[in-house]
Amino acid sequence: MLIDTTGLIALGVCEVQTKQCEAKKLSSITAVLGPGRQQINVCGACLEAKIRSGEWEVEGAATQKMRRRADIAILINKSIKAVFEVKAISSSKYGTNKLYAFLNDIKKKREVDYLVYIFIDKICFNKVSNKISISSTKLDHECNWIYTKDILDSYFKKLHINYRKDNKVEMHADLQNAFILWLNDIKDKRTTIPHDIVDDDFLNIVEKGEIVREALL
Repeated sequence: MLIDTTGLIALGVCEVQTKQCEAKKLSSITAVLGPGRQQINVCGACLEAKIRSGEWEVEGAATQKMRRRADIAILINKSIKAVFEVKAISSSKYGTNKLYAFLNDIKKKREVDYLVYIFIDKICFNKVSNKISISSTKLDHECNWIYTKDILDSYFKKLHINYRKDNKVEMHADLQNAFILWLNDIKDKRTTIPHDIVDDDFLNIVEKGEIVREALL
């Protein structure tokens, strides 16, 4: 089935409810349009499952199913401006080479301005630079860090989420859902973030852009 994404993110119940469903109760969902422009409310896990199985194909991307997808992205005029990768592990367990290999790969394909890594314990905000080199740049020197709980704790409570570290699949979904709600609050000017963490360019991208799950890179 050919679908079209809307970019809409809201609280609701998933209408698809596969085995991987993360919104059988009130949680973060998105809306896609199916045949006849019928709206289908679906959680991120079910959307990904349907796309990976081949049951659903995103309009304009039917021949690109093997391309990598960002957990979250922000698009302006269909151009990806920010990529958000969710990692259900501690930041100390993620190698610097992995981060910059991914970053350099993205730079070859897209004019991405920001790469943000969301770990269980910390979030890394990275403004993409053409000068980044895996051999000469260290993660701590390039990232502006903030503790995950400092910005997402209230969203975990809103979604009735326990702060789990043992179940990585559930933790990945929890981090993704909570972070999207936080981005929407920035977009709607319901929250702020210290300027020593991100600059005005990042805030402008969030406020003007479209927040999308599972965006093709």
